[in-house]
Amino acid sequence: IDFDLFIYSIILPIVLITVINYLFILYNLNKKQKTIYRFKFRIFKFTTVKTIVTTSILFLTISIMITFGLNGNSMFSAFIDTTKLGNNFSEMVNLQYMTNTDHLDTYEEYTNMGGKIVEVNSKRLINFKSTTIYGIDPESQLKLLIDNDPSKNLLLNEGIIVSDYLKTSLELEIGDTIIFEIGGVEVTEKIVGFSNELIENNFYTTKEKLNSYFNLDNTYYNGLFVTDYTYQNPYITSRIDYQNSLDEFESILNVSSVILNMLVMLSILLSLFIFILILISYFIDNRFNIAILKSVGYNNLEINQKFLIPIYIILVVAYVISIPITNGLLGYMLKLLMDSLGFKLILEISRMNIIYGFIMLNIVFGLVIYFTSKYYEKINISEVMKHIIK
Repeated sequence: IDFDLFIYSIILPIVLITVINYLFILYNLNKKQKTIYRFKFRIFKFTTVKTIVTTSILFLTISIMITFGLNGNSMFSAFIDTTKLGNNFSEMVNLQYMTNTDHLDTYEEYTNMGGKIVEVNSKRLINFKSTTIYGIDPESQLKLLIDNDPSKNLLLNEGIIVSDYLKTSLELEIGDTIIFEIGGVEVTEKIVGFSNELIENNFYTTKEKLNSYFNLDNTYYNGLFVTDYTYQNPYITSRIDYQNSLDEFESILNVSSVILNMLVMLSILLSLFIFILILISYFIDNRFNIAILKSVGYNNLEINQKFLIPIYIILVVAYVISIPITNGLLGYMLKLLMDSLGFKLILEISRMNIIYGFIMLNIVFGLVIYFTSKYYEKINISEVMKHIIK
């Protein structure tokens, strides 16, 4: 091997590396130690931002589960009760033709026609919405459209009352204007209310106005609200008994209701179990800080104030935020169910259930505080430090 090559390729690199390392070490030894200040953003003194964020997400999830669980078991019963409301007749009889024949004075007439909603608030629909238009007497006593209140039927003199089903389907609001097509003519009407109808995508107007679209006076009808089961006519196309039909439907839903109640209970228990695990994990993670505070003379109340107040504030804020979030999720879920089932279920979050849920969380929170206070008494700083060193 050439000696020059040996010098340049082996000896010289070793010498240079050694000198560079020596200079680097010498520089670091002579360099003055500088204190580096790191900015730590903390809302609470003893709780890091990471803990706040993760705990808030978990508490929010738990709150949503509890809020849904406490309100979800009323879904089927609320549907039955709402659908029965305002139907104060024995049968709803539909006829094949328009007629003006006499009937018992206790019966009430109505007219129903098929139509299409083509425009909502000056926005033309891409797919026209098929609907059934009912014309009834605003002073009707057998068919009460809103909250079983006869005075609410008088709103028909000012506009149309839309079924709850159709309201959800087209996302309608009171004051909206729709254009519907009937008998080849487009008619504009203003929405003045929403009825309790959860099954049909229909809306109501006065019988006089609906008949006028076909150049008929107010004596003509093609449907009757009857007060008994004796009415006969050769042109009857259908008889609807809301009360008995819904009673039978309720018995069918009982099985689903039992299953739903079990799922709701499991949801609540699971959320409470996760809630307890979060609190226990939080205290275990902070046992070293708790041990230090105990060693310098802090009592249990003072320790709780430093470590529990931040967690409790997070819990309250997460629970309050969960209410509108849960309400929005329920609305979306019910919309999907309505599209697949063909009728609308209702599920409203009641104030009492919200209060019950918050009381439940506070009870669990109090129990955890009680047992962790016992845990404080057993904490030994030397044992904690030995465990951390290992």
